[in-house]
Amino acid sequence: MIGLDELDHHQLRELLLDTAEDRADGRFFERPRLHPAVELQHHYDRADYEGKARLKAALTEAVAEWRARAHGGSSLRFLAQAAAALRARTTAPHFERLLRLHRLLSEPADSTFAGAHLGDVAADVTATVAGFAPGDDIGALLERLFFSTGLRPELAGVLLQGLCRARRAELPRWLRRYVELVDGTDVRHFENPVFLRLFVESLTPPSLVNAWPDLDAELREFLLEDLSRLRRDESPDLYFALDSGGVTLHVQIADREEKFELRSNSVDQLFDDLSQAYDLFDLPPAVH
Repeated sequence: MIGLDELDHHQLRELLLDTAEDRADGRFFERPRLHPAVELQHHYDRADYEGKARLKAALTEAVAEWRARAHGGSSLRFLAQAAAALRARTTAPHFERLLRLHRLLSEPADSTFAGAHLGDVAADVTATVAGFAPGDDIGALLERLFFSTGLRPELAGVLLQGLCRARRAELPRWLRRYVELVDGTDVRHFENPVFLRLFVESLTPPSLVNAWPDLDAELREFLLEDLSRLRRDESPDLYFALDSGGVTLHVQIADREEKFELRSNSVDQLFDDLSQAYDLFDLPPAVH
């Protein structure tokens, strides 16, 4: 087996560029049942500070030097998955360049790109970049992608989540763009309970309270209709319920026994009820 400390910078970069899910050097990736990105993270976790920095630097250079013909789409998927596993934020601008250069955000998802399924490549790279949020630099990058011409609606969800983590105060703007992208399509991110829970976690409930007055009626109805799907079994700490009596917000703070239930007779009244709930629980203000 070859250890991380046995490879110089050039060798490590080339090793990363030559790796894919179905193509990995068995001398370094010795556990075939593990995804190479997972095993790379194991190497990273065992390395000292210098080794960690060296691996991230080599990974960043590998992404910067990746070429479609020379390395293939499956290699780019691995690099994205590895960057996500190692939280290698310095790769973000290089991934943005590749997304734009190869029009991965707008070309048909079922087409082939560098020998791989384009939709899979675009999804991995976009999710990796969005996962680097928060951060002002990442927020600006995600905004550019979110408002890029021809963005496929299925990529809007992960970008929305990243933007909610990076710049929560602009939620109304992000929601308007999201609705614009998915309107009239069969994309239904919010019908997926996992996505919905991650959205609420990315946004944070106090941010929803702060943004509520700036949401127009259409966005409020859109949001509440989807938030009503966040059931107690999916999110025991925070969930919404819609019934004939109005909107009921249930809040359960994890480290306290109390539970507070509020009933709103109208959507507009919900903002006031939410504010009262967070005042009652003495929650910190939203982080923008």
